[in-house]
Amino acid sequence: MTAPMSVSPLIGYTPKQHYCTIGNADATGYPTATITGTPGIGQPFTGQQGVLVANPAQAAAGNVGNGTVGALTLDQTVAVDEDWALTATSATNFTVAGSVSGAKAAATVGTPYVGAAIHFTITAGGTAFVAGDKFTVRVTAT
Repeated sequence: MTAPMSVSPLIGYTPKQHYCTIGNADATGYPTATITGTPGIGQPFTGQQGVLVANPAQAAAGNVGNGTVGALTLDQTVAVDEDWALTATSATNFTVAGSVSGAKAAATVGTPYVGAAIHFTITAGGTAFVAGDKFTVRVTAT
């Protein structure tokens, strides 16, 4: 599929007619894209290929603690389409694991978590978390 596109004058040259050709999916599962036109005829497009969104955290049905997960943001340069499991190991600590990214550093309740791909804050509620309480954050491409 080939579609015309315009290029912003903010990147240092006068806009011209360019084309973006979408190819088959690469190893990451995203389609490849090639920009044709001048300059950079046929150069691989290295810009963002869609936007990833962190959907609101879903508390597991059997959670004892009634705290929340908020301030969800993503680093678009490294985040991928996956589910994140935040599982309490105590009232104040959670394991963090992505279904694709694997296990990451632990999160502490009340402290902003800044991982390579996902950022959030777990906030305590009126009832303390117990080991096994869990939240799931689904990251999806739009």
